[in-house]
Amino acid sequence: MDTKKRSHRLRALGLALVASLAIGATSAASASALSLTPVAPATYPVSLSLNAPWEVSFNIGTSGSFPKCESATGTGQLNSGTTGELKITYKGCGSSSNRCTSAGQSTGNMVTSSLAVTPVYLNAAKTIWGFKLTPIGTGVFAECTLSGGAIRISGSVLGNVSTPVGSTMKSFFLHQGWAGWSEQEYQQIEGAGAKYHLEQTWFTASGESSLGETALWLENPITAGASLTINP
Repeated sequence: MDTKKRSHRLRALGLALVASLAIGATSAASASALSLTPVAPATYPVSLSLNAPWEVSFNIGTSGSFPKCESATGTGQLNSGTTGELKITYKGCGSSSNRCTSAGQSTGNMVTSSLAVTPVYLNAAKTIWGFKLTPIGTGVFAECTLSGGAIRISGSVLGNVSTPVGSTMKSFFLHQGWAGWSEQEYQQIEGAGAKYHLEQTWFTASGESSLGETALWLENPITAGASLTINP
């Protein structure tokens, strides 16, 4: 190949690479555009406090809920406009005669792993938004021991917030609901791509068995340590 042809080919390849990187950067920026900003003079980190004094359901199969908990509390913080963390304690889990037990916890309490908190759009039109909660450093969302075995809940879960984009909020509800009995209402970011939901596994002395997809239902009242503006 002569020098001129090689030069043209390398230039074309370089332009294609630049265009590819530009498209990738644009897509990444689009996917992470939603952010939360504390109203001045507040700055990051901004504390988060969760207190849900009502029943929590982890629905499996066509009709079961296992385990079922009486309430939930949680604490965490937003470290930036797009990242945060949260740890939730589900209380009164199990039946009255068979309560969850977890190391270092009061009987009936089931504590999540530290969860990464990410604000995301939940539909393609970007008119519905909420948070994705993902276990940090592990796929285990929460686990506890019951009579006869242990339960492990794995995966990530999405929930929506009704406060409109462009508004400012300090107290809000993170709603984790279901579309079908064991199917989470929202499972995709911007309504496409990978699906996020919880799964349950049951462990006994004889081995483990999958209990299948799990839908979490809970209205989570959350109070932030400062007013937050929801930026599109």
